Amino acid sequence: MSSCINNSGNGNGGASQDGRAPQMGVQYFDGEGKLLPAHYSFIYDQTVEAARRHNKDLTWMRQDDPLDKRRVAARSNVWEVGASYCRCSTDMQDSYQGQMTSCIDKAIANNIIIFPELAAGDEAVSGKRGDRPGLELVKSWVRAGKMMVLVAYSINRLFRRIHKGLQFVREDVIEHGVKVLAVAERLDSDDKQFSTILNVTMMVAEMQASALPEFVRMGQKAHVKNGFLVGASPVGYKPVPVPEAGFTKKGKVKTRAEIVPEVAAIIRRSYERIGEGVTISEACRLYNQDVAGLPENVRQYAVDPRSLTRTMRPEAFRKLLCRERYTGVWRFGVLRNQWLDGKNATVQVAAPEHEVITYENEDLRIVSDELFHRAQQKLSEGTRGRHGPRTGREASLATTLINMYRCSECGHTFHYYGLQYMHCPESTKGTCSNKGTVEREHALKEIVTALREKIQDNTELVAEIIRQSRELDMAMDEDNVAERIVSLEKGIRRLNTHMTQIEDSCGGDGMDKDEQDRHRKLKADKSRLMSELVTLKARSSEKHEPITETEVLSILSSFDSLLDDAATGNLGGDSKQQAAALIRDLVGGTVTVSFKRLQGRRAFGVGTFTPAPVLALARHHKNVNGATTLTLPVTTVEFRKLPRYARIADEVYRLHMYEGLSFTELGKRFKCGSGNAWGAFAYWHESRGYPVPYKRDRYRKRKEGQAS
Repeated sequence: MSSCINNSGNGNGGASQDGRAPQMGVQYFDGEGKLLPAHYSFIYDQTVEAARRHNKDLTWMRQDDPLDKRRVAARSNVWEVGASYCRCSTDMQDSYQGQMTSCIDKAIANNIIIFPELAAGDEAVSGKRGDRPGLELVKSWVRAGKMMVLVAYSINRLFRRIHKGLQFVREDVIEHGVKVLAVAERLDSDDKQFSTILNVTMMVAEMQASALPEFVRMGQKAHVKNGFLVGASPVGYKPVPVPEAGFTKKGKVKTRAEIVPEVAAIIRRSYERIGEGVTISEACRLYNQDVAGLPENVRQYAVDPRSLTRTMRPEAFRKLLCRERYTGVWRFGVLRNQWLDGKNATVQVAAPEHEVITYENEDLRIVSDELFHRAQQKLSEGTRGRHGPRTGREASLATTLINMYRCSECGHTFHYYGLQYMHCPESTKGTCSNKGTVEREHALKEIVTALREKIQDNTELVAEIIRQSRELDMAMDEDNVAERIVSLEKGIRRLNTHMTQIEDSCGGDGMDKDEQDRHRKLKADKSRLMSELVTLKARSSEKHEPITETEVLSILSSFDSLLDDAATGNLGGDSKQQAAALIRDLVGGTVTVSFKRLQGRRAFGVGTFTPAPVLALARHHKNVNGATTLTLPVTTVEFRKLPRYARIADEVYRLHMYEGLSFTELGKRFKCGSGNAWGAFAYWHESRGYPVPYKRDRYRKRKEGQAS
């Protein structure tokens, strides 16, 4: 018999006329799981070849006829109308042509015709998923009665889970009167042993799906143990080919990681910024700014290659800074994928510690242990911080230091309020009674002025720092240091145990909010202990010389110069970040803000902090111990702009008392009137608690009225 298809029409369902098979990398199915019209000709060509091999007559079919007309013609010629389903788990596979060819050959041999419009499939979708477009399309065809037979290359192409596969085959297909054919397993739902064979086949498919990742992981572990790179190279490193090591199973040259010096310097500076107290958002902005200045051939190693914007986002930047590999400690297999049937998705869960491979390589170290753990402590203390200006311009020093201010009532960090001010965000919600706003630039100037007064020519401060530092050096002998190191290591092990218990208790469903808060707090405590442990170990291994008076004076002089530049606003870039870190250290980390209201005037902020110059000295000089307990009196600063009469009070007092100018003459000189000149004179005395030498009647009557 003739096996040719009647092609009297010009159309072929939108397919190309050359009949060539689709090439690798070409999309086969659309978003709904339907075969693209460009591949219809491939289906027809394979159908002709199969009909010729099995000596079948297909002269009754015309390609240009509508689908319904072809279905009627098939039934009238004793052919069953079938549908095919194909699936590949990853976009690297290219077995669609093979699957469709096998399905067509099996169908033609059993007098089943598969039209291109009834060919469904899913590309790069796991068989564990149930919400696949191609599979849903097949279900709709079954319910609509468009097919009589479902042909699949293998049962595991439908589902890899036993219970879901059985449910689909039995409830969604066979119970609707549709037959099932599986080419690879030679399954036919008309067979009496079909149910038994189906159960065994689905069980084997699930076992294979579970075993395959383990085989892949075993091969990857062997590569890691030999020091080779598995997967993409981390940010800051580049893959270096090792031809003498041979090739992978995919034919690629094995590679090792190598530090990119230009990117490593930027990453190291980012850790320093976080350790100085810079927010995640600001540090991320500065990171992107530094990376933008690198050549293109280097910049590719400073961002994730999967990033569409070629920049780092704050969330990814935080994860980058938490990677322990930058200290030369590489861990493989910390997380593993776990499929959740209830969520129909894959989640990452912590792998057992015995399955994690850890190796150290000092050649891959970018930051020191002390710097890494100091940054971890800062990262675990708070969130990413408020965003800066959305225009992309650099934030001012006052804006950078906004997370330094705390509400005296609720302890919440201050947030932006308009372009110039800041406030407690809880006050607008009604949960905090500490209502008011503070101008950021003015508050910073007042704090800087107060700090300069504390450190300028303060001989008592210098002597106290030297005395307490030497006493602490004498107390911290080798035995005490060793005992403290043992105590810290014991505390770290205890925290690790608690963190592991929380991770194990949550299982594969992830942590809830309370567990996340507990885990975050334990992580912060661990970072604090690790930072102290690393510092003590470094201190015990180095020769420690006591700080001298000349060194203290030199450092305090540099502090004063930096504060002067901060007050005048002559800072930018890293100098601004250094000034921000210095101010945070000098105020002890936080400034508590309350609001005070005078009669008839708006409320103004009052900042309170305890100066801690030793924290700043310890950061700038290794021979100063940060544990030195130097007590300075609490400093209170008013964040308000004084009225003009208060600002000229000192000059008015001097001119009136020593040069004998009258208040009328003073009013003309300051262009404020004699009454304001008198008010400035009276303010000078009252602000110091002195009685006014003489009073005008109006002033006296006003005071008496206020007292009554």
